[in-house]
Amino acid sequence: MVSLLKLAKVTEEGVRFLSPHDGTPMYAPLKPSIPSLNLPPALPPQKHLPPIFPLTFPLPRLLTPEHSISLQNTIGSDIIMQLDDVIATTSPDTARMTEAMHRSVRWLDRCIAAHRHPERQNLFCIIQGGLDLALRKKCCEEMSRRDTPGVAIGGLSGGEDKASYCKVLTMHNVHHLLALMRRVRDAIVADRYPAFLRTFFAERHGGDVGKAPGWAVAALRGVGVDLLAAAAADAEEEGGRG
Repeated sequence: MVSLLKLAKVTEEGVRFLSPHDGTPMYAPLKPSIPSLNLPPALPPQKHLPPIFPLTFPLPRLLTPEHSISLQNTIGSDIIMQLDDVIATTSPDTARMTEAMHRSVRWLDRCIAAHRHPERQNLFCIIQGGLDLALRKKCCEEMSRRDTPGVAIGGLSGGEDKASYCKVLTMHNVHHLLALMRRVRDAIVADRYPAFLRTFFAERHGGDVGKAPGWAVAALRGVGVDLLAAAAADAEEEGGRG
């Protein structure tokens, strides 16, 4: 929404967009919601009664977290993104930046609740916090508790200098790599690295390690780890137990 911030009004409810022509609210198309009563023509008008079509007037367009997810569920894409509250990284308003980060976490909860197809569409959270590393760390902590299938680094490329961009990007990448390497090390020390790899790839492919990309299977086979053979052995072992 960064490119449309001047044409949008963000509230806890969602985002209302304004016309690029005159700044007035954009409206949804008229959709009569109450059928005509077909009153006899001789019936005099009753001015004291409420309008027959009280809900036919256009309403300002509102994009909510729920509507955003509904649209993406309908499209059917493999990866869908939460609706987040994002402002330009060059903004000096730290209070607004903090508000946007916390709101993005709350909106993530609403997106997760509205998601109709988690078994086949992967909902990614979007980390916010501007250029404030402490805010981004807090956002990471909160969103990691939601355990979404993927994570996106949001709020960058908003006009910040390259050094600031790289600093934030490096923090996210380093944090991810450190956490992953810690898991790898623990698996190696415990002599369960092949099992760790099977679990790692299975988690990312709907529980089926057989769907791991061919290049990964070939690369691991080159260092003595055969993901597919291991998966077949596990299946045979499970069958024996049954």
